[in-house]
Amino acid sequence: MSIIGKTEKRGKHLPMEKVVNPIRIVSAVKNTTHLTVTFNQPVVVRGLPNWTTSVEGPTVVSVTSPSPAVVVATFSATIAAATTMSVEPTDPAVRSMSGGYVADTMFPVS
Repeated sequence: MSIIGKTEKRGKHLPMEKVVNPIRIVSAVKNTTHLTVTFNQPVVVRGLPNWTTSVEGPTVVSVTSPSPAVVVATFSATIAAATTMSVEPTDPAVRSMSGGYVADTMFPVS
């Protein structure tokens, strides 16, 4: 039943919300100036992540992704004494395939 003066809109669909999966760190392993981080899902790397460790000073100077869920960051100096790594909550350099950020902001390094 139509109401006089009202127009009916049919066939219009509301856009579906995109499901964004946050990334979790599975492991973080140090080796002198390299930090190998394994995630729970494939990630996309664009640029240098703003990761730090419990060792003051070294910064990420390069990054590679030898497999879809692994990122190897090279630091400017040794991180052999590091016990933890820190990740900024909305660092755009490492994202999930759906656009999610790394959920862990601090993780133990072995």
